[in-house]
Amino acid sequence: NPKPGDNIGFTVAVNDDDGFGQVDRQIMWVGETHVEASYGNLIIGGKSYTAPRAPAPTIDGVVGADEYPGAEEIVVNRFTGSYVINATMDDDWEDGDHSVSAWITHDDDAVYVGVNVVDDLIVTDSAEAGSEDGNTWEDDSVEVLFDPDDSNDQGAGAQNYEGQYVITANGAWRDNEANNPTYGEDADWYGATTETDEGYQVEFKVTKAALLNPEDGTVMGMNIALNDDDGANRKLQLNWSGYPHQEFTYGHLELAGEAEEIVLTISLTGDEKDKVTLEWEGGGTLKKATAVTGPFDAVDGATSPYETPLEGAQAYYIVEK
Repeated sequence: NPKPGDNIGFTVAVNDDDGFGQVDRQIMWVGETHVEASYGNLIIGGKSYTAPRAPAPTIDGVVGADEYPGAEEIVVNRFTGSYVINATMDDDWEDGDHSVSAWITHDDDAVYVGVNVVDDLIVTDSAEAGSEDGNTWEDDSVEVLFDPDDSNDQGAGAQNYEGQYVITANGAWRDNEANNPTYGEDADWYGATTETDEGYQVEFKVTKAALLNPEDGTVMGMNIALNDDDGANRKLQLNWSGYPHQEFTYGHLELAGEAEEIVLTISLTGDEKDKVTLEWEGGGTLKKATAVTGPFDAVDGATSPYETPLEGAQAYYIVEK
């Protein structure tokens, strides 16, 4: 029962028998027969992500642990992403060769994307540091691509500054495929990068004015792509959802509104104080877990006030809307 955005290991094989009693050859899309670890990734529909409202992070190329509060981690690696591979390169990569973690938030002014890249070899020999519109795709770099009107065009789109925003590991940037917005801390968009022990980090700020002024609740097309260059030409591009400049393949980014505060009160009830009553206002789903870290499962039929016997192991409750 896969959900939209899930990955399934998958390949296609063609057997060719020319009449000599056995298969003469087998051609496979990717991998080896019955070796599941070698299969390709079949992505079920486009991926989706909800960006919470949060205070603006400091765009300095350092993705601080508390700078994207409430944002879930996006993990893109060789098991969860989709590839564009240089045909001249080997495609047998070890763990730690390349992967991406990303977090997205927004406020009244902009959409913010923080990216941590694991890359065992950083190469930036094509676009000069601090340059604009060089061959950034040939260097180690991160691309963020927006389809703000969710038009799902066959190409890159031409609405305002929708398109591709790129920062390399040495701070070169490219926005030609975003219809040339202005670049700078107080301009249409801005980015910064720093090296780490395992690779590098990149932070993006793209103003909402450049993205057709989306309101809370807007859903737009989006993709995050990693370019990995090990010294010759780019060996691969790893994508979160879809392929650059093909909007109909992108995943979906929802800009969440202000979170509604829900107050859950818990009290001892019953003649012998042997029951617990939970109360809250505004509806929502009561969920229960045996550990504070979850997982939390819905309590069937629970409405406020909800009374339950005081027995068994410890329990934790939350209300979600």
